[in-house]
Amino acid sequence: MSRYRPRTLALELAVIAAALVVGFPVYVLVNLALRPASDTSSPISPTTSPTFDNFTQA
Repeated sequence: MSRYRPRTLALELAVIAAALVVGFPVYVLVNLALRPASDTSSPISPTTSPTFDNFTQA
């Protein structure tokens, strides 16, 4: 008997969706923290030249 049922699939999809909802803002915050001040591109696109200068200035 397989224990994998449609309810299990629904729960897995719900957990994945919750992880994306929580993880996306964390990604944006880390991306903005590592981005140089002169970079004005979209906060969603990954930075091409990460720097820790923002942390030393803070």
